[in-house]
Amino acid sequence: MSKAQVTILLSSRSELVVSTNPKHNWRVRSTPCMVKFWRTMKDELGELNTKVNITMRAVGNDNHNPYAEGVGQRRMKVPKPRAFGRARDAKELEKFLFDMEQYFRAVRMDSEEAKVTTATMYLAGDAKLWWRTKYVDIQDGRCVIDTWEDLRRELKAQFFPENVEYNARRNLRDLK
Repeated sequence: MSKAQVTILLSSRSELVVSTNPKHNWRVRSTPCMVKFWRTMKDELGELNTKVNITMRAVGNDNHNPYAEGVGQRRMKVPKPRAFGRARDAKELEKFLFDMEQYFRAVRMDSEEAKVTTATMYLAGDAKLWWRTKYVDIQDGRCVIDTWEDLRRELKAQFFPENVEYNARRNLRDLK
């Protein structure tokens, strides 16, 4: 949206000069009362413009303002986390859980319900099928997963291999 700029000046001959662009000027003979009125209007418009700018910065709707939520905090595009769908893969599960926590922090997601809903939207494959059965259990009252910690615990119980530590030690031993 473009802004129309109107300039109103007082010439040396007590004329008001109204301009919408440098090529088109209108000169109007003015009285002292008109001059006072235009000066008052100019001051009030300046104050209103300042108030609008402050309000837009506070709300975060100023497209020309590089600060989203106050002085010193820049807007940034937060990358979406990768989906988790691999069955029984400890490394991938840990990366997924870490990425989700980073995402929650970056987008300032504080609601536990929103965290659970968001995280489950990034499940795929076997993990999505698992979540569908869990969701039915939740709806039927057989299970409760209403916090991020509950979901983390359930995901680890389902997808974290029981013998991860044993396998890691065996792999280290086999390297020798």
